[in-house]
Amino acid sequence: MLTQIGKPSTKYDMVLFGWFADFPDPWDFINILFGKVTSENNQNVSQFSVPAITRKMRAAARLRGQARLAAYAKLDDEIMRNYAPWIPISVPNAREFISARVGCYEAPAFLAALDLAAVCLK
Repeated sequence: MLTQIGKPSTKYDMVLFGWFADFPDPWDFINILFGKVTSENNQNVSQFSVPAITRKMRAAARLRGQARLAAYAKLDDEIMRNYAPWIPISVPNAREFISARVGCYEAPAFLAALDLAAVCLK
């Protein structure tokens, strides 16, 4: 599907598109999904392009720690309140039932599931 909607020349009014973060950072949503519009394999399928927002995205990407998270939270709020290029319809979560014999349990927020690389038996 991205081969078609990933081309700015493709005409459509609305598309159902999913995104899963590669790593737990707001950059992986905001800067990827609302960043530069490219001619092929365009991740910015909404073709959202507001120079003032682009400058704020670049500035937020240079920050670290709580300042970074706060800048992205503010940017997310501004984008969704004033432009709404996306309509979030689902934020999935997982339920896992783990044996008492399982140790080393880690479930990073970005996976929303057991990290199989970390798990061990007690």
